[in-house]
Amino acid sequence: MNRTVQRRDWRNKKLCGFTALYVLFLLLHSPIHAQLSVVNPKHLEMPAERANVILSTACWVVAEEFHRRDTSYLRFQTVLVLGDSPEHYQVDEQKGIYTLYLKQWDERKFATLAMRFCVQRLATSVKEDHLVREILRRANQIGPVSVDALRERSRPVSISPARDDCYSAARDQGCPESQPPH
Repeated sequence: MNRTVQRRDWRNKKLCGFTALYVLFLLLHSPIHAQLSVVNPKHLEMPAERANVILSTACWVVAEEFHRRDTSYLRFQTVLVLGDSPEHYQVDEQKGIYTLYLKQWDERKFATLAMRFCVQRLATSVKEDHLVREILRRANQIGPVSVDALRERSRPVSISPARDDCYSAARDQGCPESQPPH
């Protein structure tokens, strides 16, 4: 190997090391504290550091996308269980634990679920109640009319006719006996 190739190789290694340290620094000093625990009883291959970076990055992106400065809602525990089929996830909002079950490591599936976990954390229990009330309020404004409301509206209204003829009283009282035309 010539000296130029060796120097370039050394610079690339140095740059990669610096980048890794920078990412680690950002993760350790970030206000986002999503934590990942891995349960891997079958000892399947998976990059634990990469999974942590994906989880933290998902939280950052969600916070930015929803213009949230307060990222305290993104403090939660994520458990990744590998080797489990069928693939699914569980959420325990009371404990703040999100568990993802994957048959094998799949970076795209993990990133998708990490993003969904972060979005779900946006709706804390206080906000969730507010959101549900607002959804129901708006649905009542635009939704179909209930049967009870229709019954309430269809009750006959007693109107005293101004004149005693068919046209004025037909709607509520029926027609009086007709008078022969003159």
